[in-house]
Amino acid sequence: MLRALGGRLPTWARRPDGLFVLAVAAVLRLALLRETSFLGDQAELLGLARLALEHHALPATGIRFSIGTLSPPVAVYLLLPFALLSDPFWGTLATALVNLAAVALLYAIADRHSGRLAAFTAGILFATSFWPVWFSRFIWQPNLVVPVVLFFFWTACRGAIERRSGWLGWNLLLWGMAVQLHPSAAPLLALTVLALALSWRDVRPRLRPLPLALLVALFLPTLAWELASHGADIAAFRQYLGMRSVLDDAAVRTLRSVLTPADALTFGAGTAYASAVHAYHWVGRVIIPLYCLSVGWLVAALAAHALRWRRIASPLAPLLASGTNARYLALLALWQVAPLLPLLKHSTPIHEHYLLVIVPACFLTLGGFLAWLAARLATLLAAVQLPSAGAWNALAPGALVFAVLLMAAGQSVAVAAQLVTVHSGAFDDGARGQMPLHYGLPLANQQAALAAAAGVAHSRGARLHVATSALDEESFGYLAVAGTVQASVYDGSSCLLAPARGSTPAVTLATSTVAAGTVAAELRGATLLQTLSRAGDDPLRLYALPPGASLPGETPVAASGPHTASQPAAYAFDTAPDGTRRLLLRWSGPPMDAAGGGDAVTYWYGAQPRGPRLASYTFFAQPLDAAGQPRGAALSTTCPALSWGAGDDVITWLSLPAAAAGAESPAGWHVWGTRAPASVARPRLGPLALETGDISFGPSAALPGAATFKAPPP
Repeated sequence: MLRALGGRLPTWARRPDGLFVLAVAAVLRLALLRETSFLGDQAELLGLARLALEHHALPATGIRFSIGTLSPPVAVYLLLPFALLSDPFWGTLATALVNLAAVALLYAIADRHSGRLAAFTAGILFATSFWPVWFSRFIWQPNLVVPVVLFFFWTACRGAIERRSGWLGWNLLLWGMAVQLHPSAAPLLALTVLALALSWRDVRPRLRPLPLALLVALFLPTLAWELASHGADIAAFRQYLGMRSVLDDAAVRTLRSVLTPADALTFGAGTAYASAVHAYHWVGRVIIPLYCLSVGWLVAALAAHALRWRRIASPLAPLLASGTNARYLALLALWQVAPLLPLLKHSTPIHEHYLLVIVPACFLTLGGFLAWLAARLATLLAAVQLPSAGAWNALAPGALVFAVLLMAAGQSVAVAAQLVTVHSGAFDDGARGQMPLHYGLPLANQQAALAAAAGVAHSRGARLHVATSALDEESFGYLAVAGTVQASVYDGSSCLLAPARGSTPAVTLATSTVAAGTVAAELRGATLLQTLSRAGDDPLRLYALPPGASLPGETPVAASGPHTASQPAAYAFDTAPDGTRRLLLRWSGPPMDAAGGGDAVTYWYGAQPRGPRLASYTFFAQPLDAAGQPRGAALSTTCPALSWGAGDDVITWLSLPAAAAGAESPAGWHVWGTRAPASVARPRLGPLALETGDISFGPSAALPGAATFKAPPP
């Protein structure tokens, strides 16, 4: 049976070199995969799919693009099966596997149209390239572009070169999927037009009903959302197009960087990645000139085909003719040019993932050129009258394989050094600002910390709070809800949730360097329960906070407003670890809409079902002079996404500006707060309920309580 199954595999899939390429690609994409990056975008994609399933609604949008518009929902549909599972690892694994399939497809395309040597060259270089591997290892809608674009190109080749019928519908469907994953794929429609022009006379393309129906169905949710929102994204896109743009070579420079390993200091100095720079930095100095030569070869080969087609004799034509189908070369050239041209004029920075639609074509071109070079080496040497040209021709394929393996080894070292760096935890997240997104706390670390904190809270009969950074808030929130862990997850950079007097105690997980951890340690009666070590980074800490724990030097204040409403209850002054003087304010009382609003908002911020409604809280402190009059501008701080429920106080802090020499300190303060509740658009289009990622905060309203007190800072 195994022999029968093996006999059904394509020839390339039974070759040792093809299996070697896939094995290397699999190791680099699957090793240490649990340490994937899992942040806001990943949590939002899975959370939106989860919400749609729970609300029996149609996902009409994805998450927001960087330009401000909401993405189409195709990535949400692809992730729907994994939203049913509590562990995001399975969605990460699926992302890695489809990108592994992309390596196999790239090898197969090159083998079919350029030969085995070109397939091995393109396959192994693409399999080990830093950025394609990087974008294969975490959940994100642009990370699915490469396999979709490769299938799109394959269908175009089926029509233009192999002259098959029925390719057009599948080609348009794949183009629509690619555009929904990232708009940079839109210009690839030019390949469809070229394939149509090349195949129209040979085989009349047929639009089969199934792919056409799927294409229409793919865009119907987006159309429904635009109708229900009165063209919200259309207006946002017009605004983006109206921004001031520049014409430069940023896209070309970004393409150059995507073809080479990331900068040595990307993860910070002293990391394993920076230490291994001598083993991989030379790759960029080799592969970029080779790619430039391959582009020149592609242009020359097309010119040679054009001369032969026009029956114009040229002494260079035999040398330049690549032996590769001219239609394949034309499609390959257009693939690299069409998406790049619109990016030359841009109004926002060009990021690495914008060029993912081009990268496979670059490696296909590089593989074809190097294979041609090996095949034509004897002819080239004879042209310059070098002796022993025949011997060189025999050695050329082996020399090419050796050189390609050497480049692949250098690229593999860069990928391995990045994996070791992340595994060690000793990296400066976004050190050079070059990564497409911050890495954050890896998924495995988040899951381990949340499980440990939930276990401690359960054993002590306490509530669980997770005070983390804005970078990790959404991901911790998703993991809590998906894992049915009752926890309040919030950004602890400017506030701390503490159990109110008379309520149940709390266990607070404070992630590395978050300011809420230092404030929690100062509370009277607070206990450091456990330190969760993480190699190379500041440890995560678990604190037990008793009800009503006060700050050192805390002074009660009398607030205006009813006692049952949110109001300032006390203040204190202290010095932050960096030496800055701070005014700390304690706010007590259950906030408005304290129950039943959690599931009406989002899951990816950690809003629990039937829990307190998510809102953005801003707290103000106006300095007063001795006469009680405002003095200077009011200070403010914001807890941007907080589920503040009954039984919890909020302690927040404001940094005090350094007093000028001889200036008097404020004689008192007037403090108040505002609240902007979160909401998500869930319109209905007739009987159809739509689930969207359109989250907004507002309108803002003042909290019921305010206070004025005399308290010059000590």
